[in-house]
Amino acid sequence: MPDTAELQQHFGQPGSQLPGCGFPVAHLMVLFHAGTRLLREILASPLRTHDMSQVPQLHPALQPGDIGMGDRGFCSYAHLALLKLKGVCGVFRIHQKIKVEFPTPGDPASEGATACKGRLSRWLHRLGAMDQLVEWIKRKKAPKWMTADEYAKLPGRLVVRQLRYLVGRPGFRTKEVTLVTTLLDAELYPLLLALAELYRQR
Repeated sequence: MPDTAELQQHFGQPGSQLPGCGFPVAHLMVLFHAGTRLLREILASPLRTHDMSQVPQLHPALQPGDIGMGDRGFCSYAHLALLKLKGVCGVFRIHQKIKVEFPTPGDPASEGATACKGRLSRWLHRLGAMDQLVEWIKRKKAPKWMTADEYAKLPGRLVVRQLRYLVGRPGFRTKEVTLVTTLLDAELYPLLLALAELYRQR
């Protein structure tokens, strides 16, 4: 974009560029329709804008029954809860700070109160070897991108499904993917035939 004082002040530029040696750079947030690849919405924000502070502005474009899908940056309790209140399901790669554990079948000791490290949760039910239902528990403090009043309207608990699959494709840096979703029916949405393929389209 043009290197004007107004645009510099609003958007900023990468810290690696010396003053007077670079151009303003925007942070773009876009919403695509996965089936048609149609670009539905686009938001231009200052460069150092976190994704989650902008994503609620895209929610009006979603309708009940839609499925929201994205990478780790969009995986949070608050975001999944907001989508659920709209009647929209979510499929996101688990955030890197959340370490998901899958209990050993038939071992009560491994089916503890905490289903994943880095997230208040409770293990509920095993659906498959790497497929389980977990209850996420709402934290007391609201995330930075929500007001306290907005956060108070979210439910105190949220049942989600956690799944893991191997990528197994030559040339792919990622070897395994762990997803969290509010699509809870394992028969209607099997791991490899539905959810892994759906996420691959992202």
